[in-house]
Amino acid sequence: MTISSETILVTTALEESWGKDEYIVFLGEWCKKYSRKHVWQFRKSRTHTYHWADRTKLAQDHDLVKESYERTLTWLSGELNRLHNVNHSKRYWRIVLGPWLMFYMHVVWNRWEEIRRVLDDHKEISTLIPKDEVSAPIAKDFEMAQKLGFSDEWNYLLFLDILKNLNAGQVNFREVSISLNFDLLMKESFKVSLKTKIAIFIDRLVGSLNFKNSYRVVIYDGYFPLGRLILCFLKIGQLPRLFREFTLPIDFLAPDYPTRKKFKHSNSAISDFEKFLIDKIPLDLPIAYLEGYGFTICKSCNDCKSIRRRII
Repeated sequence: MTISSETILVTTALEESWGKDEYIVFLGEWCKKYSRKHVWQFRKSRTHTYHWADRTKLAQDHDLVKESYERTLTWLSGELNRLHNVNHSKRYWRIVLGPWLMFYMHVVWNRWEEIRRVLDDHKEISTLIPKDEVSAPIAKDFEMAQKLGFSDEWNYLLFLDILKNLNAGQVNFREVSISLNFDLLMKESFKVSLKTKIAIFIDRLVGSLNFKNSYRVVIYDGYFPLGRLILCFLKIGQLPRLFREFTLPIDFLAPDYPTRKKFKHSNSAISDFEKFLIDKIPLDLPIAYLEGYGFTICKSCNDCKSIRRRII
């Protein structure tokens, strides 16, 4: 078989983006699933080393992203206050969406650095892109955002956006037929095991014994082993509870793209990465923090009113 002289940059395990017989530069080991070894082991290729294999760089990047996170959170807090017509503090928004923002920034920075390094190493390289315009779905909440963030489909589109942003003329974008199916990723699974059903039943039964529905302390979704959790409640003189009434699916609104276009650019962005990030956040911000924010707040307030407590 004649090997093409073209070099293809492969960013994920989506084999439709691998071409046919071109020389491949795999962006990382994640592109090569062991279950598909019979495919990739026969391709002429090399694999880029992981940039955080350099532990010094890892420490430096940690500090850099941390500083960038604070600037980005300041900007995002102001924009969400303006769009929701509220006046919450930066601390408030850090609690509400800080975990998502930190996760998102580390993901984007990681992909940004991988692409930057591979472009520094190649004067000319090709990559395959979909013929038809495809956009990534918007997650409903942090949990779904994590699910998307670990998927090949979502990362493939993110890598393409970064490539287009950092491209200085050395990248040849070749259009091919690539199908990206997000249906399974966007499905929410609320299947409950028999063990969980029994636990929920017992939790409700115990809750019904507290007629005043009043608690000194509510521990929800903690990481305690069950035995330690029970012991903790007994130590403070409360009947052990899981408070599963807080765990209910919420039907959010669909993305409101005109509202998402109202985000203003930040004057505090000090790097190309931060400028790229601020352009991306309105497109990827989970619905729970924008379109579904009012409903989520209303739901949480009702839940909190139904259970009198001092500490959560």
